[in-house]
Amino acid sequence: MEVLVDTNIILDWFLRREPFYETAKMLLNKIWFGCETSYLTVHSICDLFYIIDKKFPADEKKKLLQLLMSRNEIISESKEDILRFIEN
Repeated sequence: MEVLVDTNIILDWFLRREPFYETAKMLLNKIWFGCETSYLTVHSICDLFYIIDKKFPADEKKKLLQLLMSRNEIISESKEDILRFIEN
């Protein structure tokens, strides 16, 4: 199974946002440690970095981004990609 991970799921887990933290944690564990292939978009990575930029020290941001890059495939979002998506 292939899964596109939404930015808000990562934020719910990383920021421990209630009432969604436990559900996000369970879902990410299932995705990352199960047999599914997970994807994040380039846009999500940028959004995550921007949102957590002022709240966390550089080393914690770096660890999060390294974890995300190791656990997920990254999908580009070019105009051609979007047009291909619309066609299919």
